[in-house]
Amino acid sequence: MDETSLKEKYGRIAKLVIERNLIVKKGDQVVIRTWDHTLDAAGELYYAARSRGANPNILLTAEDQYFRVLRELEPKALKVKNTLMLGIASHANVDIFLSGPRDPIKFQAGPYDKIRAAYDEETDKELEKIAKRRKVRSAFLNIGQATPERAKAYGIDYEPWRNAMLDALMVDPVEFAKKARPIMAIIKKGKELKIKSRNGSKLTVKLAMRDPVLDDGVLRPADVNKGDTFVHLPSGVVFFAPLEGSAEGKLLYDMPTASRGRLVRNIRLDIERGKVVGIDAKENKDELMASIGGEKELKKLELGYITIGVNPAAKPWFLDHQMAPGVVGVHFGANKGFGGKITKADSFMGGFSQYATLEVDGKPIVKKGKIVQ
Repeated sequence: MDETSLKEKYGRIAKLVIERNLIVKKGDQVVIRTWDHTLDAAGELYYAARSRGANPNILLTAEDQYFRVLRELEPKALKVKNTLMLGIASHANVDIFLSGPRDPIKFQAGPYDKIRAAYDEETDKELEKIAKRRKVRSAFLNIGQATPERAKAYGIDYEPWRNAMLDALMVDPVEFAKKARPIMAIIKKGKELKIKSRNGSKLTVKLAMRDPVLDDGVLRPADVNKGDTFVHLPSGVVFFAPLEGSAEGKLLYDMPTASRGRLVRNIRLDIERGKVVGIDAKENKDELMASIGGEKELKKLELGYITIGVNPAAKPWFLDHQMAPGVVGVHFGANKGFGGKITKADSFMGGFSQYATLEVDGKPIVKKGKIVQ
């Protein structure tokens, strides 16, 4: 795809994001947060928002300077309260974040203590409260994940990845609903769910008659009024929260987890009463443990929610696997947004299986990675 064709595709995606996904209106104050490698896409979003009579503003993170800060400055110099964002949040109606950085390997130059120091958790909690109160429509637009540098780091063919990612952003949400409705109906009525796989997964959880949630990428007024104000794009994922503390068994993720330019492969978890009691990985376990926060944080991990992908254009070899059809994700962390009772989690961990079988009361929904309809 040449640069002219890519720019045209960005333009079509930007129009869909602004008009269909976020339903931007005249007078809306729009924040577009971008890295330097996603400026072209940010510019198309700016134009699309202006075309709706909105007031867009672009906030830029310069990648080289961002990593220089992590590399050269001490953690105490990174702990600065971001009061400017509090002011912006008090006026914004729409917040769009384009993913980055371009090169994940650069994260290895900054240890996790610096990354955590640069993250202003206190202000972030205040921002969440403001966004919730004002019902700010927010989107994580993963248009910047597919880069040559990231593809090289993780061993992915760049152009097919980028093109498939862009195609997945343009799927009509109606297609998601067709796949998702039967799945959601079975889960809603189910009592027990089992996940098994050829590599040894054998996990059982209880269901709690909670309504599954379909992320179809559209923030309709009715959704926003109920407090559902965030979408991940590309979308097309069914989320549901099983009964807390009920998970028992063994779980093996057959898809790698990407972290700071490294792939953590063949993660295995032993789970009792919903919590992780044992963990291993065949490759880069040290990276996995560092991302969780060490043994102390590992003991706090509790199974929060499960996902099933339903986006027909998404591919299982995306690093962000969750929307690919038939991919099953099991995630440890807060699940309040999906009807669960875990409101806070200090750490998060999740992973995906491409070839899993997922059954509800003995009825397969996904069989060896294929959705059963």
